[in-house]
Order: sequence, then structure tokens, then C-alpha cells
Amino acid sequence: MRDNDTGNRLSSACWQAAQRAQHGDSAAFHECFFAAYSRVRDPMLGGEDLEVMIETIQQLLHSVGDQVFATMLAKESPPIRCGVSWFLPREDLTSAPKTRAIIAATQDYDFELERSIRRNR
Repeated sequence: MRDNDTGNRLSSACWQAAQRAQHGDSAAFHECFFAAYSRVRDPMLGGEDLEVMIETIQQLLHSVGDQVFATMLAKESPPIRCGVSWFLPREDLTSAPKTRAIIAATQDYDFELERSIRRNR
């Protein structure tokens, strides 16, 4: 999944899937998580789309709770889990110990977005 020039497709897909996940659609978690993973694989520098995705994933975690979020995240492959972690700063995980533990146990990947950010500092 690649983003378009305006950066809206992936953030929109993430948001729409998160809305369905909050209402019990378990497949929607994967769609939301895969959109997050796809976005960090795109070297297009951030902006509004990244802010929307951060808010969306944080809202999903808070609305379904740590146990459900962690369970669904644990079902994903390590690259997808790592991609999702990009949108969950450690300080936001103080009240989500199960999610924090899954992310801590996940291998780090050097995604294209991170390399692009380093190049442009």
C-alpha cells in the first residue's frame, strides 16, 4: 500500500478502519495497523497525515483498552507491530503496559520514513 501525493489515502484508511475496530470489527484492526505500517514505509515526509494517524491509533488504543489492543497487535507480524509503534510514543504507553510489552519485545526496523527524516535534518 503506497500513499498518494497528498498523503490522505493511508491516514483515511487508518481512520476508517479504526472506527470499525472500535465497534468490534476484528479484521479492521489489521487494516488500521497495515495502513500505519504502509505509511512508515513511504519516505514522504510527515505532516498533517502523520498527526491524524498518531491521533487515530492513540484513540483506538484508548477506546478499546490495553488488553484488546495488545491482543490484536500481537497477532501482527513484527514489521507491522514496529510500524504501529512509530505512532505510539513511549510516554503515551504508561497506561498501556501490555501494549508497551509487545512493542518492547518487537524487533526495530529502519523504515523509509525514518531514513528520510534523518536525511533532512
